Amino acid sequence: MNKKLLKEFDKSIESYRTMEGYNYDEEDRKEMSEVHESDAEDLREIYDLCSDDNFKEAYRNARHLDTLVRDLIPQGIWDIINPS
Repeated sequence: MNKKLLKEFDKSIESYRTMEGYNYDEEDRKEMSEVHESDAEDLREIYDLCSDDNFKEAYRNARHLDTLVRDLIPQGIWDIINPS
């Protein structure tokens, strides 16, 4: 797997996990931090599979994500793991 793509993916995961750029009010922020953390764990698992060149399993996991979360996977990685 291309290291540049993995670095881009890593940044995307971390930015989402820390809710960078999301403007939640205080009450929503508490609730959404749990959602973001859980989604980031799912993305990290896909990242690890890609790092190990296990693209079939990465795709299998990715296709079960919500669209918003799946869209955080860089297009270059998606093109590699998507068998179609």
